[in-house]
Order: sequence, then C-alpha cells, then structure tokens
Amino acid sequence: MEKAYRNLGYILLLLIPLTFLGFHKTYFVQFPNFEENITTFIHLRAFIASIMIIAGIYSCDAGCFESVTAEGTIHGQVSAITFPSAILGIPLLGISFRKQVAFRKFMWYTLISAVLAGIFMVNMIGTFETSTYTGLWQRLPLLTIFIWTSVIGLSLFKANRET
Repeated sequence: MEKAYRNLGYILLLLIPLTFLGFHKTYFVQFPNFEENITTFIHLRAFIASIMIIAGIYSCDAGCFESVTAEGTIHGQVSAITFPSAILGIPLLGISFRKQVAFRKFMWYTLISAVLAGIFMVNMIGTFETSTYTGLWQRLPLLTIFIWTSVIGLSLFKANRET
C-alpha cells in the first residue's frame, strides 16, 4: 500500500499555489507593508496554515514513526504544533462570533466542532502506543476542522458577495 501512495507528497505540492491564490487578494498582495487590519493573529493563522500544508506533504502512515524516517520526523513535529493550534483556534473564533451579529448563528456550531475535534485528537493520542486505528483518529479531527473551515469560509464568501 505504501508504494501506491509514494508520489502523493508531490501531488499535495499543488496545495501551495492553491493556498497562495486563495489568499493573494486579501493577504499576500500586501506583503511586506500590511494594512492595520492585518493583525498578529492573522499572521499566526497564515503561519499555521503553511505548516499544516507541510504536514500534509510529509504525510505519515503505516509505521513511519517506528522506522524513524525523515517524513515521519517532519510530520510528527509539525503536526504536534498544528493539531492543537487549529483545534484551540476554533473555539476562540466561536467565542468572538458571539460579538458579531452576522456570525452569532455559527457560535454553537463552532464550539461543538472544536469539542468534537478535541475529543478525536485525545483518542488519536491514546492510540499512539498500540497503533490501533491511529490513521482513523488522525483523519477525524482533520475532517472536523476541514468541514468547519468549509462551512465558515463559504458563509464568509456568501456574506461578502451580498455586500
């Protein structure tokens, strides 16, 4: 199975230009003189998104931690930062949604998504020693984060088109 996905990292390199295109108009075009509305929090999110892409490019499946590969080391170190950061960032946004009329309706959805992703992450950590369903538990928090990001992103897109 490992040979079948040998070149997946190269395919995932496509995420880099797609991410650049997605954030070009609102973020990258302002580099290095960012406007005042681009806060440190936004820079931090851009950094975390970048290292999440790196974790995806250096994916780790089926025993890469046991054999101490370069991919496993990079993936493990990057994921140790991005998983908790992404999961903790979601409820912080959920709390801030309470103060924004347009996003108040997403507050509970956001908080529930964060709790669910956190539960999945705790279960994932519990499977590291036994390697029982570790891949499944790795993908469930990612799925939760990606679904949440899609719902909120599409809502932002829709709100911006209406204004």
